[in-house]
Amino acid sequence: MKLIFSAFSLFMLFAANAQTRADVRIYAYVQPVTGGANPGEVLTEDGKVLPGQGEGRKNYYIYLTGPVGQRIYPFEVFINGQQYSTRSTAVTAPVELTIQTGETHPKKITAVPKTASSVYQVTPSPDMPSKTLDAARQKASDNEVVVSYRLAGKMYYAVLKKMAVLEAAAME
Repeated sequence: MKLIFSAFSLFMLFAANAQTRADVRIYAYVQPVTGGANPGEVLTEDGKVLPGQGEGRKNYYIYLTGPVGQRIYPFEVFINGQQYSTRSTAVTAPVELTIQTGETHPKKITAVPKTASSVYQVTPSPDMPSKTLDAARQKASDNEVVVSYRLAGKMYYAVLKKMAVLEAAAME
């Protein structure tokens, strides 16, 4: 009997401190950007070559879905372990992305399928967030995307192991 009570108490302790919700889901996509100026080197006006940003450029598309009638307030996102503050915008599902691949007809994909849930686009910002969830920071080492958010006055985080990779965008 003591074992059952101890197990139940331990379960309730973890349940009370749980920071994820089953009704909140992340959809995340990464899109390499090709063409345009080489991100590995930059040509100055006088013809000198300077080192650029190094790694290729990428577009990130991140969406959160959650319960209808309750606003989700994302305040930080970790992308491949790098922390960013966020801006969010309510959008309508289904969410379609148009991919400019340099072909005559751009491709369209459905980023978020039609749903009755509320949908928010999360845009990373280079500013450091004012709040940080330690649990989210820990999860960021094992997951490509971790979004910390406030819902109904409580702090939560949502994780996504791997982002979907979109076809490269062609810049001119």
